[in-house]
Amino acid sequence: MSTAGPGGGGDRPPDVIVIGGGIVGLSTAWHLAQSGADVRCIERARPGAGQSAGLTRIFRHVHDTPELVALARRSLGRWRAWEARSGRQLVGQEGLVYHGEDAGRALELLRAAQLEADPADAAAQREALPILAPPDGEAVLDRGAGAIRVRRALSLLAGWLGAGLVSAEVFGLRVEGDGVLAHTSEGLVRASAAVVCAGARTATIARSLGLELPVAHSCHLRATFDVRPEARARSLACWIDRAGAAGDAAYGSPVGSSGRYAIGLGDPDANVPVSPEAGTMPAEGDLRPALERLSALARRSMPGLDPEPVALRLCVSTRLPWSDDGFAAWQDGPVTLFAGNNAFKHAPVLGELLAEAALGGRVPAALEPPA
Repeated sequence: MSTAGPGGGGDRPPDVIVIGGGIVGLSTAWHLAQSGADVRCIERARPGAGQSAGLTRIFRHVHDTPELVALARRSLGRWRAWEARSGRQLVGQEGLVYHGEDAGRALELLRAAQLEADPADAAAQREALPILAPPDGEAVLDRGAGAIRVRRALSLLAGWLGAGLVSAEVFGLRVEGDGVLAHTSEGLVRASAAVVCAGARTATIARSLGLELPVAHSCHLRATFDVRPEARARSLACWIDRAGAAGDAAYGSPVGSSGRYAIGLGDPDANVPVSPEAGTMPAEGDLRPALERLSALARRSMPGLDPEPVALRLCVSTRLPWSDDGFAAWQDGPVTLFAGNNAFKHAPVLGELLAEAALGGRVPAALEPPA
């Protein structure tokens, strides 16, 4: 790590520091490096150990607005470019079965964007997701969706960064002149610019600059189940049920080729408010009702799963007030701060946009908070 001030030793100060080694931070650092910037990505734990943790995420084109549909389409193109560069699959081609009262509108948006999507009757749902007992109601098959291989994506980006990825904790930032000074566990680090993609800690770091971001944190439980042997040979689509047609609002994703399937509740009431920076997290009793609901859902509506979970994960979300899929960036001089929810699937493009913000000194329109 480089040190600040006259007489300090260490490496030459970087052009940009990226705080946070989750998927968005790694993507941002990689795009900065590709642009020719000298960049350090500072992560206090294993890359992806925070809000990017886990084994699977859903890549989907289904969104509430044409802008997010277009962003997802653009993101998938970037994922495919990363696949071509690495020779590894990062986003599967399993598809997504989507249930919702807005299914008709979702289909219109996908087709308007010239994406492969079809209405899905019970037979089509059973073909795409044979572990599901198809519920009544409208459904859409987003054929371009699939399961993201989380650990593989994180490992590839970390490898591409090489020595540009460093281990340290950032306690705070200070804008000094036309640059920024970071206080870290490995010393003081100066840079021309900084990008903060620290998940639940972004708001805490923002406060060191005197900024209060409009974020709220919550936690929910995700459970992983074994797929019964008779269904393991089949490709399993991702799944989102916003309408609760299967008995509970929920989502699900295959865990690669492991023969397991992860599901979580999509009901906002299942989220437990938390304050990671204050160390307040849910008690075990707060999570037990969600676990019981997940097991009941698997037993009732997913006969292709063994209803006893084999793994549990606590998912901490950073939500913005205008959308469950909302994300935005703010700037204070040379510092850009990013926060949002459900951002993993957009990471290739978000990294590109945040690199642009750091180098250009202006937040791109796609990341500006609503007025």
